[in-house]
Amino acid sequence: MVWSIQSPALSILAAFLLCSVAFAQTDLARPFEPDAQTVELYHLDDLAGGACADVMGGPAGTLQGVMPTLGRFGGGASLTGEQAWVDITRKAPPAPQKGLTVECWAKFPSRAQGDLICRNSAYMMRLSGGLQAYIGIDGSWRKVVGSRPVPIGRWVHLAMTYDQATREVRVYIDGRLDVAGKPEGLTEGKLNAGSEVLRLGTNTWNPAGGMVEACLDELRVSSVARTFAPLPGPGVEVPAPGTNLVTNPSFEFGRYGWRPEYESDGRLQWTVVSSDAVAGRCFLRSMEPGNCGLMSYPIALAPGRSYTLSVALRADKPADVRLAINATGLAPDARRPGRNQNVNVTTEWQRFSLKYAIPQDYPADRVYVSFGKPRDVQLDVDAVSLVAGDASDFVASDASDLGLALDLPQGNTLDLAGPGRLPAQLVNGSKVARTMTLDSRVVDWLGEEVAAEKLFEGELPPLSARPMTVTVPTTRVGWFTLEVRTSADGKQVSRLPYVVNVVAPMDHRGDAFTSPLGMNTHMERESGAHLQHNLGTLARYGVKWIRAWWGWGMAEKQPGQFDWTEYDRQFKEVNATGMEIMPILLRYYPNFEQSWAGKTEEIQQPPYDLKQWGDFVQATVSRFRGRVKAWEVWNEPSYTMDAGTYAGILKTTYERAKAADPQALIVGFAGVPLDYARDTFKAGADASLDVLSHHSYSQLVRPFSQQAQLQTNTEALLKDSDVKVPVWHSEQGSGADGAGYLGLGASEEDCALNLAQAYLSALSVGVEKFFWFSAQTSPTYGWGVFYEDYLPRPRLVALNGLARLLDGRQVTGRLALPTGSIACVMLEGQSGAAAALWNLQEPLSLVLTDAKELRACDLFLNPTPGAPSDKLVVQLQEGRPVYLLAPGLSSEELAEKLKAATVSGMEELPLELTLRPAGPDQLELRVRNTGTKPLDADLRAEAAGLLPGPGGPATCEIRDLPQGDTWTATLALAAKPVAGRPYPVRLACTVGGSRLRQQTFAREVAW
Repeated sequence: MVWSIQSPALSILAAFLLCSVAFAQTDLARPFEPDAQTVELYHLDDLAGGACADVMGGPAGTLQGVMPTLGRFGGGASLTGEQAWVDITRKAPPAPQKGLTVECWAKFPSRAQGDLICRNSAYMMRLSGGLQAYIGIDGSWRKVVGSRPVPIGRWVHLAMTYDQATREVRVYIDGRLDVAGKPEGLTEGKLNAGSEVLRLGTNTWNPAGGMVEACLDELRVSSVARTFAPLPGPGVEVPAPGTNLVTNPSFEFGRYGWRPEYESDGRLQWTVVSSDAVAGRCFLRSMEPGNCGLMSYPIALAPGRSYTLSVALRADKPADVRLAINATGLAPDARRPGRNQNVNVTTEWQRFSLKYAIPQDYPADRVYVSFGKPRDVQLDVDAVSLVAGDASDFVASDASDLGLALDLPQGNTLDLAGPGRLPAQLVNGSKVARTMTLDSRVVDWLGEEVAAEKLFEGELPPLSARPMTVTVPTTRVGWFTLEVRTSADGKQVSRLPYVVNVVAPMDHRGDAFTSPLGMNTHMERESGAHLQHNLGTLARYGVKWIRAWWGWGMAEKQPGQFDWTEYDRQFKEVNATGMEIMPILLRYYPNFEQSWAGKTEEIQQPPYDLKQWGDFVQATVSRFRGRVKAWEVWNEPSYTMDAGTYAGILKTTYERAKAADPQALIVGFAGVPLDYARDTFKAGADASLDVLSHHSYSQLVRPFSQQAQLQTNTEALLKDSDVKVPVWHSEQGSGADGAGYLGLGASEEDCALNLAQAYLSALSVGVEKFFWFSAQTSPTYGWGVFYEDYLPRPRLVALNGLARLLDGRQVTGRLALPTGSIACVMLEGQSGAAAALWNLQEPLSLVLTDAKELRACDLFLNPTPGAPSDKLVVQLQEGRPVYLLAPGLSSEELAEKLKAATVSGMEELPLELTLRPAGPDQLELRVRNTGTKPLDADLRAEAAGLLPGPGGPATCEIRDLPQGDTWTATLALAAKPVAGRPYPVRLACTVGGSRLRQQTFAREVAW
């Protein structure tokens, strides 16, 4: 439809309507401006006075541990300190309105996690990878969960809105609508007034549990549901028509590009067959009789287009097979759109297709394709295509036909100083001879190239493969990327990365019982060799304790009738690796439990009869007497029963277990609030445990301080209750997904560093054992320590480094260093004294003198470069622990050297400044980011007689300058320079982050 405006009156009306539309959308390219709908507005530009002002004249906020920093516009608030938040108290909060918008700018350094903005009962902006909107409506919290992950390391605009007229809650990221939903159960749809306190940085009822690590700017609360002019997003590369988007679609390179769907090793489920293929040389065949799925690596798509998935399938008998396309890269709790269908497969190759329209507002920019194999069917898969448009035939390309089929070892793991030559085959799956070049390079976890080689150059016959080897250096522990580049006829056709780990084998080393290194498992999900691969890998990397789930109904099917098959299987496999097992005695998932023993509608319901429960406990502990040394009683009982009920279970378990094995350790609580533990003690269970166990997930945001606080509170509880038992932490973990199936924000390195910091922080305050969560392989579960096929993620490689550090040593406590900005954990033992150090905020250097006996090592206990000398400079960056070894010193002597150390480099800014003439009347200023994170900086250039004074065009603001990138500005001169004369220029620089850092640079420039 085309409108033609004929009259001036209509022209004026049209102009008014256009202006109204423009006004209705908030412009995110500039600071917020107050209007009639603004209730509160905090620019957060000047926090130096200890408060933040409300532009609307409301009460100012008071700061708790908050520092000024650079914001998205001007100044901002750093919430990256310990116990950091802002409180704004209104004695009479604004009356409920018919609409609401809560919006701000935020920058998260490593993970979007916690409660950023909270007025209890009224509104809360919660981050859990994505944005979760909590709005108080009709007297209750209403929750709408965002789909898109919140970006990390750059400024992002976050908003949540409610419109009473439509009853709709909306979530926005960078001005783009993420999700819109109508909460269930609304009556009048009225907003709650909420509490008097508006808190920024965490919630008001459990501050430690909701703490956010972020920088914050431009907070506004409005009485209407605003909309926004979306900020430009990253462009999506649209492939040429007919391009097959699937990596390794006809399995010419083995199973590269494909993962099993669940807890399993895909090499035991699928094999490559080199005959009778639909396309090329190979196809994939299932080997196990049970249900097993196959899924692709994530595939980038452009929204607003239709795609066709097609695949060739056959089976050894007629069967229904599931084909699916699923959105990926979303926030953990988000709804995952997709499409699936069942197809009837016969004993002959047939081609099936599934079409899927990707709408313009699709919440994901990637999908994965999957196939589900039914039980007792042998399935063959070949010639997979995913293309834009309607083409259902297989699409081959040089990338699918030419390349390397690499034979990697179990878990893609090589031993330190062991053989590093990997067998491989160079493949030409096309029907013509090709002139090919094959190169490889190995890059370490810091992005540094450590090896490169040319593997092949020459002609390869059609439908053929040539044996060769690829070399990976094994001189250092770490995670590495082996990148293989294939070219044909002078043009690169593929560039495939493989994850390869190098570790020091730690299985059967040391005494497992005294080791603190534990891991959570779900062994009941893994059969036979799958479980052996899991446990063998964990032991090899250094895990010494396994936490297992032993549901009552898994063993006692009928009262008094026991089937020990599953318990025996798990114990046998753990024992074979030299690890210790700590089973949890509980009623487990409903499908494992018996209705005669208790309710089965939900997980972990208490037993009906404590005597029956006690009989089960005594029979189980008797069977494993002396072999299982620790038993945990239930898991997080506060979610399924009151403290009195749990006290009865704990007392009964303790009495009956001790009757069966007096030496057995009974571990109680397994993750409950301290008040719940106190009530359990008061109910008479204060003498019914040998160990108290925590689940310290909340303490992992800032583990060094939070683990100490939790231990302090626990020791106070135990003292008040007259209970004398040690503390274990039996479950905790953090997530990251370098594979791309989840949008968790944190990188794999972030998670690896978090694991090392968490173990060391807990052990340093007296925690005896620490069990990470968890040993899972499901690709869509980012908290597992494995990728597919029990291939360890970086966090497990970091545990290997920790196991090396603890080999012959134990943690003895903490050392307080003068600056207070460095975590220092002390160790000692037969392997010598040592310390683990990491920076708590900004990068810095620790300088030690008389340091010839000291040796600095990285996260994996690899010695850092450099010969021993009297002076040792320890670089502490990005929270990466450095292990300082002192084999010739006592721990007291090492402590004295650390106390005498000096800190330097804290004010050295991560930028490089360049000035040069840009014509006769301009000066060019270049700023390069030399750091490891996006840079925020304010610069003021002053040059007498050359540039205007402060506040003029020589004042520059830089935000989110990427690592290694250069920002350029051209400054107008106030006067024409004299040729050949050097002009001194003073550059005052301020850099943001967890705090403000300032430095002045002097430069000279001549025309």
